[in-house]
Amino acid sequence: MPTSVIIAGSKELAAGFQQPCGTLEDIHVYKILHQYPSDYELARTLSVFDPQIVFLDLTAERGLEVGAKIAALHHDTIIVGFAAAWDGRFSTRASEIGVRTVLLPPFERDILGMTVIGVMEAQRSSGTPSVFGFIPGKAGTGCTTVALHVALTLASECTHKVLVVEADLYSGIMRSLLNLQLDYSIVHALQDRRWLNEGQWEKLIATYEGLHLLTGTGGVAEQFSPLAWLGLLSFGRMRYDSIVVDLPELLNEGTQALAAKCKGVHVICTPERVSILMTRKRIAGLEEGGVPASRVHVVLNRNKSTKVTVEEVEHLLDRQLSAVLPNDFLALTKASAQATLLAPGAALRTACTSFAKKLAGVGQSTAPSRFSFFKRAANHA
Repeated sequence: MPTSVIIAGSKELAAGFQQPCGTLEDIHVYKILHQYPSDYELARTLSVFDPQIVFLDLTAERGLEVGAKIAALHHDTIIVGFAAAWDGRFSTRASEIGVRTVLLPPFERDILGMTVIGVMEAQRSSGTPSVFGFIPGKAGTGCTTVALHVALTLASECTHKVLVVEADLYSGIMRSLLNLQLDYSIVHALQDRRWLNEGQWEKLIATYEGLHLLTGTGGVAEQFSPLAWLGLLSFGRMRYDSIVVDLPELLNEGTQALAAKCKGVHVICTPERVSILMTRKRIAGLEEGGVPASRVHVVLNRNKSTKVTVEEVEHLLDRQLSAVLPNDFLALTKASAQATLLAPGAALRTACTSFAKKLAGVGQSTAPSRFSFFKRAANHA
């Protein structure tokens, strides 16, 4: 749940803006300042409440001055402007401090909610990490296995700092697959944004062969809003070079918003006719839900030449496959019995390595990790 602070120049405007905020379940208002704060009070408020969003009254020029200080002190915070009346002469200065929208009375709940979603989605820095989504064409295609091995290569061979997000809350198989023991889960982060800080984050994630895994417990039917998912993604973007998202077979409003933020969504298909037909439906659903067609790709997993040819699959799907992965049943059975990922040299792991390097642009002008030892130390200081 995104946390916020309201800063207004008057009690009357603060009260008028607080009312629609209070009806939005996905936004938690921690603090309301009924007048513009001093520099000391502003710094203290940002430090104590660590808001993801500041709703800032920009009716007067003093509001712009406060906004500039917020941008300097707390540059990751999103500023959403509101005003009793808007002075167009302030537009350039508002843009300079990162204000994309200024809301005017009457302040309506639905407009406020959509505005918050919009600015959260638009928040990207020049160092935004790549977000790779993986979704099964149908259940049982090995989507989670592929996602994990792609992430493993990004971490081990591309030297990225990698987060794996298990967005399939109902299935939630990663803990069983790798025998992970954790007291908390991704659900805690989605229910309450207060978990999204450095101290609490360490309790949420598991580490495995250089990966950070944010996993579920399985059996969770609760659906979370786009704000909750995008808030989680925003937190991860500031800390990782690459994020691998294991999406559920059936997307809801929240996970659809997550899919739409991926650099690419890779639908995992197997050579069986039913899987191919379901993959076509999955592709159509992704595109209808807002994922551009150019960012939807298909990976053929468990390929056997005795079933259908790659050309036949591409013809049935009316698109080129982004990767073809082998059926490595014996190696997967052994890894499953040991609760590990595939050993180096296994056919599927080797194929996933090549696929991951392609996604990361290895062999092209690949940028080094944004998280060197010194930067990581600074992040945890």
